[in-house]
Amino acid sequence: MEFCDVADAAGIYHRYGAHIVGRRIFASNLFFSSHWTVKRSSDSTTAAQAAAERMYVETNPHEAPLRELFHMARIEYGRIDYAVVKDHIRVFEINTNPVAPAAAHLLVGAREIDCTTDPASRIPVRREFKPPWREELSWAHWVSRGVHTLLWKLHLLAIEAPVQRWLRRTKRWPVRNRERSALDQT
Repeated sequence: MEFCDVADAAGIYHRYGAHIVGRRIFASNLFFSSHWTVKRSSDSTTAAQAAAERMYVETNPHEAPLRELFHMARIEYGRIDYAVVKDHIRVFEINTNPVAPAAAHLLVGAREIDCTTDPASRIPVRREFKPPWREELSWAHWVSRGVHTLLWKLHLLAIEAPVQRWLRRTKRWPVRNRERSALDQT
């Protein structure tokens, strides 16, 4: 882990973002910031920066080296965040569970992920998801949730922690009494 100064001469940091879907790589965004942790472009994006982002997305200039990086990482779906320093890509992260790129990109590449590349084949889709398990929630869960909702509606969330502690102690009380009774009988 190290800090790599990727600011330009004006002290502006550039963070490129690209998605891979199957074998297709899509340039997603180019963000600019005066701070080294670039999460999104600042509100003061210039016309030149907006034009640079548009050009990046339209031309996808780093597609070949990104393809090689994704191939080495064995990733077929994900997003890479990176900078370019002296014509070398400096990767910040590869997110394998990203927010999806534009739907058009996602649909174009979806057939290629662990599927045949035959464009006539259909992608199997279920109408309804049925989990292989059945979640069982105890009465204590519903009481705790109800108390939380009530305190939230009364604007009393500040006292929720002690109230929930009291509820947990109260919930254990009958169990402890049964255990004591059983011990007393022996």
